[in-house]
Amino acid sequence: MKILYDGKELDPNKWEELIDKLYRIKYKDEGYQYIPARGGGDYGIEGYTETGKVYQCYFPEGEYSPKDLYEKLRDKMSIDLGKIEKNQQELIKLGITNIKEWNFVVPKYEDKKILIHANTKEKEILKLKADGKLSIIDDDFKIYVRVLDDFSQEMNVLINIKKEYKYLLPKIKQIDFSLCDSEKKANISRKIMNLRNNVNDDITKKMINTFIEFYIKGIEMLNEIRKYSSELYEDIIEIENTYRINMELKCNSNMDSSINFKLFSEILDDFEKKLKEELGEILSYSDIGELKQEMIGKWLAECPLNFAN
Repeated sequence: MKILYDGKELDPNKWEELIDKLYRIKYKDEGYQYIPARGGGDYGIEGYTETGKVYQCYFPEGEYSPKDLYEKLRDKMSIDLGKIEKNQQELIKLGITNIKEWNFVVPKYEDKKILIHANTKEKEILKLKADGKLSIIDDDFKIYVRVLDDFSQEMNVLINIKKEYKYLLPKIKQIDFSLCDSEKKANISRKIMNLRNNVNDDITKKMINTFIEFYIKGIEMLNEIRKYSSELYEDIIEIENTYRINMELKCNSNMDSSINFKLFSEILDDFEKKLKEELGEILSYSDIGELKQEMIGKWLAECPLNFAN
Protein backbone atom coordinates (compact mmCIF):
# COMPACT_ATOMS: atom_id res chain seq x y z
CA MET A 1 0.00 0.00 0.00
CA LYS A 2 1.02 3.58 -0.59
CA ILE A 3 0.96 6.34 2.00
CA LEU A 4 -0.65 9.76 1.71
CA TYR A 5 0.72 12.79 3.52
CA ASP A 6 -1.80 15.55 4.17
CA GLY A 7 -4.01 14.07 1.44
CA LYS A 8 -1.24 13.91 -1.18
CA GLU A 9 1.17 11.22 -2.33
CA LEU A 10 4.71 11.48 -1.02
CA ASP A 11 7.55 13.39 -2.69
CA PRO A 12 11.32 13.02 -2.08
CA ASN A 13 11.35 15.38 0.92
CA LYS A 14 8.30 13.80 2.55
CA TRP A 15 9.73 10.36 1.85
CA GLU A 16 12.93 11.27 3.70
CA GLU A 17 10.91 12.68 6.62
CA LEU A 18 8.75 9.56 6.73
CA ILE A 19 11.67 7.12 6.74
CA ASP A 20 13.36 9.11 9.53
CA LYS A 21 10.17 8.83 11.61
CA LEU A 22 9.91 5.10 10.94
CA TYR A 23 13.54 4.50 11.92
CA ARG A 24 13.02 6.47 15.12
CA ILE A 25 10.19 4.10 16.03
CA LYS A 26 11.84 0.88 14.85
CA TYR A 27 15.26 1.53 16.37
CA LYS A 28 14.42 3.70 19.37
CA ASP A 29 16.24 1.21 21.63
CA GLU A 30 19.32 1.00 19.40
CA GLY A 31 20.49 4.61 19.65
CA TYR A 32 19.15 5.78 16.29
CA GLN A 33 20.58 9.06 15.02
CA TYR A 34 19.51 11.06 11.97
CA ILE A 35 22.22 12.84 9.92
CA PRO A 36 21.10 16.19 8.42
CA ALA A 37 22.32 16.68 4.84
CA ARG A 38 23.18 20.34 5.49
CA GLY A 39 26.80 21.19 6.15
CA GLY A 40 28.59 18.80 3.85
CA GLY A 41 26.06 16.29 2.57
CA ASP A 42 24.84 13.00 3.95
CA TYR A 43 28.04 10.97 3.25
CA GLY A 44 25.92 8.18 1.69
CA ILE A 45 24.15 7.66 5.02
CA GLU A 46 21.07 9.47 6.31
CA GLY A 47 20.82 7.77 9.66
CA TYR A 48 22.52 5.15 11.81
CA THR A 49 22.15 3.14 14.98
CA GLU A 50 24.67 2.24 17.67
CA THR A 51 24.24 -1.39 16.60
CA GLY A 52 25.75 -0.82 13.16
CA LYS A 53 22.68 -0.31 10.96
CA VAL A 54 22.81 2.61 8.53
CA TYR A 55 20.44 3.66 5.76
CA GLN A 56 20.10 5.81 2.68
CA CYS A 57 16.61 6.52 1.31
CA TYR A 58 15.70 7.38 -2.25
CA PHE A 59 12.42 8.43 -3.88
CA PRO A 60 12.49 8.43 -7.71
CA GLU A 61 9.90 10.91 -8.96
CA GLY A 62 7.72 9.97 -11.92
CA GLU A 63 6.61 6.70 -13.45
CA TYR A 64 9.22 4.31 -14.83
CA SER A 65 9.33 0.97 -16.56
CA PRO A 66 10.89 -1.80 -14.43
CA LYS A 67 14.09 -1.46 -16.48
CA ASP A 68 14.34 2.32 -16.11
CA LEU A 69 13.51 2.13 -12.40
CA TYR A 70 16.21 -0.49 -11.92
CA GLU A 71 18.77 1.73 -13.62
CA LYS A 72 17.89 4.72 -11.44
CA LEU A 73 18.07 2.62 -8.26
CA ARG A 74 21.31 0.97 -9.40
CA ASP A 75 23.02 4.29 -10.13
CA LYS A 76 21.84 5.88 -6.87
CA MET A 77 23.01 2.87 -4.86
CA SER A 78 26.44 2.94 -6.49
CA ILE A 79 26.89 6.68 -5.95
CA ASP A 80 25.89 6.60 -2.28
CA LEU A 81 27.99 3.56 -1.45
CA GLY A 82 30.93 5.33 -3.07
CA LYS A 83 30.42 8.22 -0.64
CA ILE A 84 31.18 5.96 2.32
CA GLU A 85 34.76 5.36 1.25
CA LYS A 86 35.23 9.02 0.29
CA ASN A 87 33.86 10.29 3.62
CA GLN A 88 35.13 7.59 5.96
CA GLN A 89 36.93 9.99 8.28
CA GLU A 90 33.88 12.24 8.56
CA LEU A 91 31.74 9.24 9.42
CA ILE A 92 34.19 8.22 12.14
CA LYS A 93 33.88 11.72 13.61
CA LEU A 94 30.12 11.14 13.81
CA GLY A 95 30.77 7.99 15.82
CA ILE A 96 30.12 5.53 12.97
CA THR A 97 32.94 3.02 13.39
CA ASN A 98 31.42 -0.37 12.54
CA ILE A 99 28.81 -0.60 9.78
CA LYS A 100 27.11 -3.99 9.72
CA GLU A 101 24.15 -3.15 7.45
CA TRP A 102 23.62 -0.56 4.72
CA ASN A 103 19.90 -0.30 3.98
CA PHE A 104 18.71 1.24 0.72
CA VAL A 105 15.14 2.35 1.45
CA VAL A 106 12.97 2.93 -1.64
CA PRO A 107 9.20 2.99 -2.35
CA LYS A 108 9.42 -0.07 -4.58
CA TYR A 109 11.57 -2.10 -6.94
CA GLU A 110 10.32 -4.31 -9.76
CA ASP A 111 13.45 -5.95 -11.16
CA LYS A 112 15.43 -8.50 -9.18
CA LYS A 113 18.59 -7.19 -10.82
CA ILE A 114 18.76 -4.52 -8.11
CA LEU A 115 19.30 -7.34 -5.59
CA ILE A 116 22.04 -8.77 -7.80
CA HIS A 117 23.63 -5.31 -7.98
CA ALA A 118 23.41 -4.99 -4.19
CA ASN A 119 25.22 -8.32 -3.82
CA THR A 120 27.92 -7.17 -6.24
CA LYS A 121 28.42 -3.88 -4.35
CA GLU A 122 28.50 -5.77 -1.06
CA LYS A 123 31.42 -7.85 -2.30
CA GLU A 124 33.18 -4.72 -3.55
CA ILE A 125 32.83 -3.05 -0.14
CA LEU A 126 34.14 -6.13 1.64
CA LYS A 127 37.10 -6.21 -0.77
CA LEU A 128 37.91 -2.60 0.17
CA LYS A 129 37.66 -3.66 3.81
CA ALA A 130 40.07 -6.53 3.21
CA ASP A 131 42.47 -4.17 1.44
CA GLY A 132 42.52 -1.88 4.48
CA LYS A 133 40.65 0.96 2.77
CA LEU A 134 37.40 0.78 4.75
CA SER A 135 38.05 0.20 8.43
CA ILE A 136 34.50 1.18 9.43
CA ILE A 137 32.97 -1.81 7.61
CA ASP A 138 32.17 -4.93 9.63
CA ASP A 139 33.50 -8.31 8.49
CA ASP A 140 29.89 -9.50 8.05
CA PHE A 141 28.70 -6.38 6.22
CA LYS A 142 25.40 -6.74 4.33
CA ILE A 143 23.41 -4.57 1.90
CA TYR A 144 19.60 -4.74 1.96
CA VAL A 145 17.02 -3.13 -0.30
CA ARG A 146 14.10 -2.10 1.90
CA VAL A 147 10.59 -0.97 0.94
CA LEU A 148 7.73 0.48 2.96
CA ASP A 149 6.26 -2.99 3.59
CA ASP A 150 9.33 -3.73 5.74
CA PHE A 151 8.08 -1.07 8.15
CA SER A 152 4.39 -2.02 8.30
CA GLN A 153 4.33 -2.32 12.09
CA GLU A 154 6.05 1.04 12.55
CA MET A 155 3.77 2.59 9.92
CA ASN A 156 0.73 1.47 11.89
CA VAL A 157 2.14 3.17 14.99
CA LEU A 158 2.98 6.35 13.09
CA ILE A 159 -0.40 6.65 11.38
CA ASN A 160 -2.18 6.31 14.70
CA ILE A 161 0.07 8.98 16.24
CA LYS A 162 0.49 11.38 13.32
CA LYS A 163 -2.92 11.90 11.77
CA GLU A 164 -1.48 13.71 8.74
CA TYR A 165 -0.46 10.31 7.33
CA LYS A 166 -3.08 8.05 5.75
CA TYR A 167 -3.06 4.68 4.04
CA LEU A 168 -3.76 4.69 0.31
CA LEU A 169 -5.45 1.36 -0.34
CA PRO A 170 -4.22 -0.75 -3.28
CA LYS A 171 -6.03 -0.27 -6.58
CA ILE A 172 -6.95 -3.62 -8.12
CA LYS A 173 -6.66 -3.25 -11.89
CA GLN A 174 -6.69 -6.84 -13.12
CA ILE A 175 -9.70 -8.94 -12.15
CA ASP A 176 -9.19 -12.66 -11.48
CA PHE A 177 -12.72 -13.97 -12.12
CA SER A 178 -11.77 -17.41 -10.76
CA LEU A 179 -12.04 -15.88 -7.27
CA CYS A 180 -15.82 -15.79 -7.69
CA ASP A 181 -17.13 -19.35 -8.04
CA SER A 182 -20.31 -20.34 -9.86
CA GLU A 183 -22.43 -20.40 -6.69
CA LYS A 184 -21.49 -16.84 -5.76
CA LYS A 185 -22.01 -15.63 -9.32
CA ALA A 186 -25.45 -17.25 -9.26
CA ASN A 187 -26.26 -15.51 -5.97
CA ILE A 188 -25.35 -12.12 -7.40
CA SER A 189 -27.26 -12.78 -10.62
CA ARG A 190 -30.39 -13.95 -8.79
CA LYS A 191 -30.52 -10.89 -6.54
CA ILE A 192 -29.93 -8.41 -9.34
CA MET A 193 -32.51 -10.15 -11.52
CA ASN A 194 -35.03 -9.89 -8.67
CA LEU A 195 -34.16 -6.24 -8.22
CA ARG A 196 -34.66 -5.68 -11.97
CA ASN A 197 -37.99 -7.59 -12.02
CA ASN A 198 -36.35 -10.42 -13.98
CA VAL A 199 -35.57 -8.18 -16.95
CA ASN A 200 -32.48 -9.79 -18.49
CA ASP A 201 -31.28 -6.84 -20.58
CA ASP A 202 -27.86 -5.23 -21.06
CA ILE A 203 -28.33 -3.03 -17.98
CA THR A 204 -28.96 -6.10 -15.81
CA LYS A 205 -25.94 -7.91 -17.24
CA LYS A 206 -23.75 -4.85 -16.67
CA MET A 207 -24.95 -4.57 -13.06
CA ILE A 208 -24.23 -8.26 -12.45
CA ASN A 209 -20.69 -7.93 -13.84
CA THR A 210 -20.11 -4.75 -11.80
CA PHE A 211 -21.07 -6.45 -8.53
CA ILE A 212 -18.98 -9.52 -9.37
CA GLU A 213 -16.03 -7.15 -9.84
CA PHE A 214 -16.81 -5.46 -6.51
CA TYR A 215 -16.70 -8.86 -4.83
CA ILE A 216 -13.41 -9.93 -6.43
CA LYS A 217 -11.72 -6.56 -5.87
CA GLY A 218 -12.81 -6.74 -2.24
CA ILE A 219 -11.13 -10.12 -1.78
CA GLU A 220 -7.88 -8.93 -3.33
CA MET A 221 -7.93 -5.58 -1.53
CA LEU A 222 -8.44 -7.19 1.88
CA ASN A 223 -5.67 -9.71 1.16
CA GLU A 224 -3.31 -6.83 0.38
CA ILE A 225 -4.36 -4.95 3.50
CA ARG A 226 -3.84 -8.05 5.67
CA LYS A 227 -0.31 -8.54 4.29
CA TYR A 228 0.62 -4.97 5.08
CA SER A 229 -1.36 -4.14 8.22
CA SER A 230 -3.04 -6.87 10.25
CA GLU A 231 -4.33 -4.16 12.61
CA LEU A 232 -6.13 -2.24 9.85
CA TYR A 233 -7.43 -5.50 8.38
CA GLU A 234 -8.88 -6.61 11.71
CA ASP A 235 -10.51 -3.22 12.26
CA ILE A 236 -12.21 -3.38 8.86
CA ILE A 237 -13.34 -7.00 9.31
CA GLU A 238 -14.73 -6.29 12.79
CA ILE A 239 -16.83 -3.38 11.51
CA GLU A 240 -17.88 -5.34 8.43
CA ASN A 241 -18.94 -8.42 10.38
CA THR A 242 -21.03 -6.35 12.78
CA TYR A 243 -22.95 -4.78 9.91
CA ARG A 244 -23.29 -8.03 7.99
CA ILE A 245 -24.87 -9.73 10.98
CA ASN A 246 -27.14 -6.73 11.52
CA MET A 247 -28.14 -6.81 7.86
CA GLU A 248 -28.98 -10.52 7.91
CA LEU A 249 -30.96 -10.24 11.15
CA LYS A 250 -33.05 -7.36 9.83
CA CYS A 251 -33.70 -9.02 6.49
CA ASN A 252 -34.46 -12.42 8.09
CA SER A 253 -36.96 -10.88 10.50
CA ASN A 254 -38.65 -8.98 7.70
CA MET A 255 -41.72 -10.79 6.33
CA ASP A 256 -41.78 -8.75 3.12
CA SER A 257 -38.57 -9.52 1.23
CA SER A 258 -39.48 -6.92 -1.38
CA ILE A 259 -38.17 -4.19 0.95
CA ASN A 260 -34.91 -6.05 1.70
CA PHE A 261 -33.07 -3.88 -0.79
CA LYS A 262 -34.22 -0.78 1.06
CA LEU A 263 -32.96 -2.28 4.35
CA PHE A 264 -29.76 -3.33 2.60
CA SER A 265 -29.13 0.21 1.30
CA GLU A 266 -29.83 1.81 4.67
CA ILE A 267 -27.44 -0.53 6.49
CA LEU A 268 -24.75 0.05 3.87
CA ASP A 269 -25.06 3.81 4.36
CA ASP A 270 -24.65 3.27 8.11
CA PHE A 271 -21.66 1.01 7.38
CA GLU A 272 -19.98 3.74 5.33
CA LYS A 273 -20.70 6.29 8.07
CA LYS A 274 -19.17 3.98 10.68
CA LEU A 275 -16.06 3.47 8.55
CA LYS A 276 -15.64 7.24 8.29
CA GLU A 277 -16.05 7.61 12.05
CA GLU A 278 -13.64 4.80 12.94
CA LEU A 279 -11.09 4.94 10.12
CA GLY A 280 -11.56 8.37 8.54
CA GLU A 281 -8.33 9.64 10.10
CA ILE A 282 -6.24 6.90 8.47
CA LEU A 283 -8.13 6.23 5.20
CA SER A 284 -9.31 8.60 2.48
CA TYR A 285 -13.06 8.91 1.91
CA SER A 286 -12.63 7.52 -1.63
CA ASP A 287 -11.02 4.37 -0.18
CA ILE A 288 -13.84 4.09 2.34
CA GLY A 289 -16.24 4.24 -0.61
CA GLU A 290 -14.39 1.31 -2.18
CA LEU A 291 -14.70 -0.65 1.05
CA LYS A 292 -18.44 -0.03 0.90
CA GLN A 293 -18.46 -1.46 -2.64
CA GLU A 294 -16.54 -4.47 -1.36
CA MET A 295 -19.21 -4.98 1.28
CA ILE A 296 -21.97 -4.79 -1.36
CA GLY A 297 -20.24 -7.40 -3.50
CA LYS A 298 -19.59 -9.72 -0.58
CA TRP A 299 -23.16 -9.56 0.72
CA LEU A 300 -24.66 -10.14 -2.74
CA ALA A 301 -22.32 -13.08 -3.35
CA GLU A 302 -22.39 -14.81 0.01
CA CYS A 303 -25.76 -14.09 1.65
CA PRO A 304 -28.69 -16.29 0.49
CA LEU A 305 -31.36 -13.60 1.06
CA ASN A 306 -33.37 -12.14 -1.81
CA PHE A 307 -34.50 -8.60 -2.57
CA ALA A 308 -37.98 -9.62 -3.66
CA ASN A 309 -40.42 -12.54 -3.73
